[in-house]
Amino acid sequence: MPSVTIYPEGCTTNGTCIIKFRKGAFGSLRKVKPYFSKIWTLTGIRPVHGDSISTWAYFGILFGQGFNMYTLYEMPVFEPNEYFWKHHWDGKEQKWIAYARAMQIIMAEQGGFELSDSMMEDMLEYRKLMKSHKSVIKGHVGEDKK
Repeated sequence: MPSVTIYPEGCTTNGTCIIKFRKGAFGSLRKVKPYFSKIWTLTGIRPVHGDSISTWAYFGILFGQGFNMYTLYEMPVFEPNEYFWKHHWDGKEQKWIAYARAMQIIMAEQGGFELSDSMMEDMLEYRKLMKSHKSVIKGHVGEDKK
């Protein structure tokens, strides 16, 4: 069976938590093979949120630390079954939500991550806020030179 790689969060986080998953990987209720990754650096600075800073600043952070170690962790295939639905689904929410939540919890436990109630939309709102903040700062700098 062909495989497809899907990033269920829809974006990156600060490297310490897992945000709520989106429907894509779980909507069909088919089996999934979870992976998660971790980045270790000498300085402890995590080169995440690359979309919130310039490309050059991102690479400066990533490669300016001297040594980085990237590890990809592979977990066993998971497929929801009758036992899963009986014990992890309340019958009120959509099935994919229960499936996604269970996978978020399992991956957080295995990876030592915190769970977050944030969603990709929160990240997009943050990015929008940061861009507007940068333009306001640039506008004030330009006014000071007049």
